[in-house]
Amino acid sequence: MSDNNFEDDMEELAAEIAVKAGAADVSLHDQIDAFKALMPYLALLKKGKKNDDEEEDEEEDDMPNFNNFQKNIHAVK
Repeated sequence: MSDNNFEDDMEELAAEIAVKAGAADVSLHDQIDAFKALMPYLALLKKGKKNDDEEEDEEEDDMPNFNNFQKNIHAVK
């Protein structure tokens, strides 16, 4: 783990937990515990990605295209 980037360290740790939890000798109970521990991290990653995608969509709305054509027509009415 690096000393510089907390996000990289968290990503590395989450990956390490997932790999170790998936080992053949790990009990189902321990796998479930690891899954529960990783779910909030995964949810935050997906939420962040969704927000990034929405920002890109907002930027695209400024440029005329067929996707926002109908919206622009209704805005004029």
